[in-house]
Amino acid sequence: ISHFSKMGCRPAVCPPPRNTMSTLRVLIVDDDEGDVELLRRCLATLPEYALDLTALDRPEPMLDLLARAAFDVVFLDYQLNGSTGLDWLRRVRASGCRTPVVMLTGQGNEQIAVELMKAGATDYLAKVLLTPETLGHVLRNALHIGALEQQALLAKEARRDEEISRRFVAIQEEERRQLAAELHDRASPNLSALAINLGLIADTLPEHAAGKFADLLDDSYALLNDTIASIRAISADFRSPLLDYAGFWPALESYAQQFSRRTGITVHAEKSGLDAQLLPDIETNLFRIAQQALTNCAEHSLAQTVYIDYAKNADSIELAISDDGVGFDTEALPPAGSATDHGLATMRERADFIGGRFSLETRPGRGTRIAVTIPAARAFGEPATPL
Repeated sequence: ISHFSKMGCRPAVCPPPRNTMSTLRVLIVDDDEGDVELLRRCLATLPEYALDLTALDRPEPMLDLLARAAFDVVFLDYQLNGSTGLDWLRRVRASGCRTPVVMLTGQGNEQIAVELMKAGATDYLAKVLLTPETLGHVLRNALHIGALEQQALLAKEARRDEEISRRFVAIQEEERRQLAAELHDRASPNLSALAINLGLIADTLPEHAAGKFADLLDDSYALLNDTIASIRAISADFRSPLLDYAGFWPALESYAQQFSRRTGITVHAEKSGLDAQLLPDIETNLFRIAQQALTNCAEHSLAQTVYIDYAKNADSIELAISDDGVGFDTEALPPAGSATDHGLATMRERADFIGGRFSLETRPGRGTRIAVTIPAARAFGEPATPL
């Protein structure tokens, strides 16, 4: 190494990457050229890696470099000119960077080692013991620890994302519940009172006027009754009160009956198996999936009959909804999430969210069947494990 760059970044001569090797992205922060060269030579002897090495002779650019570039490991000198590597290690960890950091020390010292590990060092290596063998051991250990920490971080983020999603769904359902209650408790009684008032007005009209306005009053009654029925249906779509008070199956049976009256499609609903109550989020999402499936049937299938089968077994639960409609070609489906994807992507996402498996069976002229299968352990109270 012949010179230092103005930024403090020293180029290191490394063998070109070979296709059979994994590229090892290394950052060295050390103000001693001899130590950097020795470290580079030791790293170059490791047969499983092709080096991509960056060296800094001062620590100031390190944080910015770590934020902009991905490194597999950092070798940080404990005793830097004018500052201590321990302070910079703490800054690295305070920035949120979880890249493995191996501290280079002048000599082995148990007290220093404890201090370094408390500050977030992945490992440490005394320079007096620096050989290809010891470096390889320390490096592999640091990479292994870094991989474990990354897995733990990803798992933690996944749990956090799942909890955020769960909370979002709960908030959404609460908003639906409140809106359904407002429609039912305020709009419906007012409309019913309006119908009574119309009746009183009709009773007090003179005989000649009653005949004149008879058709208009009848039309007003019909509009009011249709509006009341629509509000009740919309309220049930938003959030069936039975879902909260009686559970999934009574709520679905009631909804299926309303659906049949509204569409003229015959619905056969059958339940079998255990009687145990499911977790609230499971029941809510199953109900939403069933709603979407029935909506698709009414809008697209031209079916005469729908069959709902709900089975609770010792190891799983399954909800299946099938119809005798026209079916469709799954290869011709629009992209997931588009306005015309029939809500299939949403149903699949809901099934995934509750740890279940979504399946679709259909062919042109042969009807459609959708099914959601959930492990019983998840449905009755354990964390989700997608099938």
